[in-house]
Amino acid sequence: MPHLFKGSRRSRSHAPLCSSRCSLPPDIHLPRRQTTSPPMAQPTPRQMKSRVYTIIQADALQSSEVNKHGWRSEVEGKIVEMDIDIQLFLSYFMPSVAEMPPSQAADPFHVPVGGKETDMYKPLCDGLKNLVKDFPKQKRLSFHNNAHEEIKFPFLLCQRDQHATKPDVVASLPGRTFAPRNKDDDHDRWRDISVVFEIKNVESEDPMLYCSERNDETLVQLSKSARNILVSQSRLCAFAVGVYGSTARIFRFDHAGAVCTRSFKYGEDNGAVLYEFLWRLVHPIREDCDIVGADPTVRFASRGVTRALRKADVEVTSETRKACRWVTIDPAENQPAKKYLVYELLFINPRLFSRATTIWKALELDDDGEPTGTHVVIKESWRQLARDAELLHWKRIRAHVAPHLLPTDMDSEQWDQAAEEAFMEVWNAEWRGLAAFSLG
Repeated sequence: MPHLFKGSRRSRSHAPLCSSRCSLPPDIHLPRRQTTSPPMAQPTPRQMKSRVYTIIQADALQSSEVNKHGWRSEVEGKIVEMDIDIQLFLSYFMPSVAEMPPSQAADPFHVPVGGKETDMYKPLCDGLKNLVKDFPKQKRLSFHNNAHEEIKFPFLLCQRDQHATKPDVVASLPGRTFAPRNKDDDHDRWRDISVVFEIKNVESEDPMLYCSERNDETLVQLSKSARNILVSQSRLCAFAVGVYGSTARIFRFDHAGAVCTRSFKYGEDNGAVLYEFLWRLVHPIREDCDIVGADPTVRFASRGVTRALRKADVEVTSETRKACRWVTIDPAENQPAKKYLVYELLFINPRLFSRATTIWKALELDDDGEPTGTHVVIKESWRQLARDAELLHWKRIRAHVAPHLLPTDMDSEQWDQAAEEAFMEVWNAEWRGLAAFSLG
């Protein structure tokens, strides 16, 4: 595929950006630039982005200037402060119909500011635990002082090119706790995390106040954590919280861009803003989702899935367990929904703000949820609104080929079915072994 190594080339259009932004001394501050139109509504401008593949292994390190420049360029202009009331932000981006009870937490946050950043982690964890103590058990979040402990990129396929990250405080999925970790653990830790809290010790470290090399790196830190959650959990969007001394901001990321709240004092009114944020997070409108941002067509597979995989002669490894998820595809043209069991990652574009293409191997399932023995490839991507849907190209191919296979004077319903059968017969005869489009 010609685009696979695009990220390894230095874009010519990046030169002006580097001369004016990336090479600025850390003490030079510029206003934060805001985007003026939806990023996915127009073609991607040519610019340097975060690396997909690295030729020189050192370029994959967090300390690499090449890595830093690519990520800074990727987030430039894509993270926007919403100058609206925070309650309006929460109700719009985190809609929920569950009635929120009054918080029972009294003055939960006693976080020291201005000193060592690491001294803030445990008190913040304690305050967050106090906020959710009265949540229903199945909705309650756990909080873990990660203390800069490394968490690897979710999949082995890109671990060589994507360095491990060190979030400060992490929240679990609803009703879950964090299992003890050992050094040989190959489990995907990002699969268990709902929200990341990145902490700085003073308010002036708020990266949305102005541009500087240091502040850009703070935004990149948040962005990498959001990317890892999106990738690991097949999320539609992910949330992160930046804590800056006694203030905070809530960020919402998807593959088109990111928005954040105004700065707010997280300890005021007994932590009211973070209380509402966490309540809404675990009470999405969709009953088949456990958290705001979850994709209702994707559900993680339980341990019992091993039997189905082995029945289909699929080797079960640690990477298989990371990939395993049930996927439901509901075609638009009055066809019954089809269910699949994903078991292997074939390709991924791990950039955050991108088409975020992911390609999986999967097993087709029957109406009882049992594997039919048919193996398929599932491709998912975030399409820019400026471009035609890939589905349209497949329809055009069939519309061109079908009239040459069958007479057109047949009944329309019979013709559609016969044309499908004739198309597949020709496809299998002429292009044996090449995957044919099934549905989307």
